Amino acid sequence: CVFVVIRPWSHASELLALAILLVLMYRAARNPYGSDGFDQIATCIFGACAVSKAFGHSAGADVAAVAFVSAQSALAYFTAGVAKLTSPIWRSGEALVGVLSTSTHGTTVLSPGCLAWASRPLSWLVIAPEVIFPLGLIGPKWLLAALLLWGTAFHFGAAALMGLNTFFWGFLATYPCVVYIATAM
Repeated sequence: CVFVVIRPWSHASELLALAILLVLMYRAARNPYGSDGFDQIATCIFGACAVSKAFGHSAGADVAAVAFVSAQSALAYFTAGVAKLTSPIWRSGEALVGVLSTSTHGTTVLSPGCLAWASRPLSWLVIAPEVIFPLGLIGPKWLLAALLLWGTAFHFGAAALMGLNTFFWGFLATYPCVVYIATAM
């Protein structure tokens, strides 16, 4: 996203963006297991950069690349939110307790008692903003600001509690594109 929005492009940044895209694509082809949100959003970001570069950074190509990244960000939140919304264990808060109790993504920061008490409201604090995130693109500026603040806090919490550090940086990298498109709309 930064490569698309900030000019001038240097040949080093072009090569770096292409190298990162190729590594992500190679890793996806070689990894038989599912990837996480960072892998998917990073591929979208660097793919948009590559396409924009392929069209010589014309104004139309740059805006299309930024719009694509923005749409992918909104779609990622929306689909994750709808998946949680249709799940009874997410709506009840049980899924959050379950995820934060695993050895892979668990945490010792929150006590089981605290987690059980807060799991339902915390689950809805994830579900609701994810589902309405696309409205930030067309809604009032305060809604976009609130959703971006929520997203920053959500991803920071996921990084701190679950060790999903790249998740934080990957999605926040889409926010300049989201702001640009929301402002243009």
